[in-house]
Amino acid sequence: AGLRGTSQDLAAKQEAWFSQWWAAYWLRKAKKAAFDAFRKHVRTEAQFQRVMAATLAQKAEMERRQPEHRPHGASWLNGRRWEDEAAPPPPAAAQDDYPELPA
Repeated sequence: AGLRGTSQDLAAKQEAWFSQWWAAYWLRKAKKAAFDAFRKHVRTEAQFQRVMAATLAQKAEMERRQPEHRPHGASWLNGRRWEDEAAPPPPAAAQDDYPELPA
């Protein structure tokens, strides 16, 4: 199992990771371009976890946008958007509605 095996293993992992990411992503258009960008940027399990966490964290905000204002997967990946600061959450109820638990 030299480098060739490692390369094949990585390709198989990237396909599986991409399937999970694509299912969670908010705009499923231009799949080939998205897969090409994904293979370029997501080469480790840790990187996949970062990309998935950011995708899930940004999903609600992106789904509030009109579809034409949501980035395609390749643009999001090539822009390293998983490194973006998280958007503030929508306003919640006043804190008085949630009494603190006793320490």
